[in-house]
Amino acid sequence: MKKIKIGSFVVASIIIITLFIAITASSDPSMADASKNINEDLENETTKEPQGTISITGTGRIDLRPDLMGIYLKIMTNDIDSAKTAKNEAAKIIDRVINSLKNLGFTEDQMETVSYDIYPKYEWEDNEYGNSQKVFKGYFVEVMMKVEVSDFDKAGTVIDASVDAGALIDRIDFELTFDKRNEVKIDVLAEAAKDAKLKAKAIVEALGDELGDAKTISSNEYTYNPVTYWKNTYEREFSLDVSTSAPPTTILAGDLTITGNVQITFEVW
Repeated sequence: MKKIKIGSFVVASIIIITLFIAITASSDPSMADASKNINEDLENETTKEPQGTISITGTGRIDLRPDLMGIYLKIMTNDIDSAKTAKNEAAKIIDRVINSLKNLGFTEDQMETVSYDIYPKYEWEDNEYGNSQKVFKGYFVEVMMKVEVSDFDKAGTVIDASVDAGALIDRIDFELTFDKRNEVKIDVLAEAAKDAKLKAKAIVEALGDELGDAKTISSNEYTYNPVTYWKNTYEREFSLDVSTSAPPTTILAGDLTITGNVQITFEVW
């Protein structure tokens, strides 16, 4: 049922009373004075202006389970003489990783090359005279791949297959799919708007005034950051033993926290 504002009802009532008094005013002078007073009240009612505005920031927060796991793989190779040899060796590992994951039922749409770097490496070392000099250590290749896993029970299998194929596990992130992020964005901004109105109403009514309509609204969007469950430290870099570089294969998802903020300016009556 559509709400009828009290102010509108009062104005309508005054108009009806004014018409009644106008009809009877010609026979009763006192009614003419009453009609004049009511007309003045009506004019004041219709010309009433807001006393000012209040600007409030509202915050929304939603905790929810992730619906996507990002397993980031790193392929690292090097060769003292040839960048091409290092690159070819990395390509072989990448092919083995991709084929292993396909055998587990993953498609190439669920795999992504995040970065690919080839570079010469130098280190500072002391020579026989005790002077520091740059020493060439070879050509190095680093490739970062991401595997998207929606069935978290398969995480351990993906980790084992990738490590067996020659990759290292760089990190594991809990994330949200694109559709889920858009769904949550709507909900968290709605919560932020409710929070802003609740704060504004409490402040205005505490001062004896009435909260009016929203005049301006600006959104600072929302904050969403994947949670890193595990990350490799690469303490021994290229001499790293892959058997010690893999995370636990039993993985339990934790909650993600999504926040959003809005700035709203309300009229004050």
